[in-house]
Amino acid sequence: IFFRRHMALRLSHDEWRCISDFLQSAVLSHVCHRTWTVLHRRHLCWHATPTNVLQMAAALRNEAALRTLHIVCDGLRDADAQALATIKDVPRLEALTLNLQRSQVTDKGAQALASLKDVPSLTVLDLNLQSSIIMQCERIRDTGVQALATLKEAPSLKVLNLNLCGNEVSCVGAQALATLKESPSLTSLTLDLQPPRIVHSKQIRDQGAAALATLKEAPSLTSLHLNLCRHDLTCVGAQALAALYSAPSLTDLTLGLGNNLIRDAGAQALASLKDSAALSALRLDLHSNCIGCQGAQALAASKGPPVLRSFTLHMRWNPIGHGGAQALAALRASSPLTAVALDVDWCAIDFDWR
Repeated sequence: IFFRRHMALRLSHDEWRCISDFLQSAVLSHVCHRTWTVLHRRHLCWHATPTNVLQMAAALRNEAALRTLHIVCDGLRDADAQALATIKDVPRLEALTLNLQRSQVTDKGAQALASLKDVPSLTVLDLNLQSSIIMQCERIRDTGVQALATLKEAPSLKVLNLNLCGNEVSCVGAQALATLKESPSLTSLTLDLQPPRIVHSKQIRDQGAAALATLKEAPSLTSLHLNLCRHDLTCVGAQALAALYSAPSLTDLTLGLGNNLIRDAGAQALASLKDSAALSALRLDLHSNCIGCQGAQALAASKGPPVLRSFTLHMRWNPIGHGGAQALAALRASSPLTAVALDVDWCAIDFDWR
């Protein structure tokens, strides 16, 4: 109806740009000749391969109108990643998504991509550097992670999603990533650090978890998602992460801690997160952690003010027993919580959850 009645012609160029930037899509540029003139090449989605990446990088340097860019990469290596790093010369780029999951990038490529911190207007960066979890291949290690941690220097960055799943990040890399707390404008951070399933894979362990817990000091951080599955964490690491309780601005927290050994003591420490004075949404993945009845009861209990509204808890493959199951079931009747999601598959219990 909007377009049939020629209302589109009444919108100013600035109004068209605002709508297009909200959608972050090129679709409006195809409405008519006028929108094509105003919005052409403002929002781009490209596919990069080793045969076209150099030409693509050269073309992007001249895109003065470009605001958002999404690139899916196939088969790229370090030299190609270095070519993509020239995106830093795009003058008004605000949001960038680089999906390098189907590529093989190592420390050299990560070091090149770290130069994206020099994009002056970049507010959103989604960098998918996931490597194969099960295959033997070249991976990013601590040197590359330390380079990526310098993204904290991006002057306007507000949202950073960094997928390093399948790469080898140790305590040294975790300590480097913890320095992202120094970013003055960062409001949302996602770090996926799940290691590969290979022999002698590096892990961050408790010391690395303690370093990442210092992200609570980030001045503007409101949303934090950490995937630390299979990093050989114990109750010591869980107790360190429980310190996120005191993050002053944090309202949304996800901790993926599956396949570790935090046991009851770790679960009891993490239970304090439910009573944070700021958190309104909390997601805990604690599957396969040898958590028993006492840990489950602690996670079900609440001692603080009713600030938390959404609670998701994955507890499968933990021997919580009948008493733990009863305690968790009571969460569904908790009046302050408006959304509760529980996963207790394979917990060896005999309890009617209906």
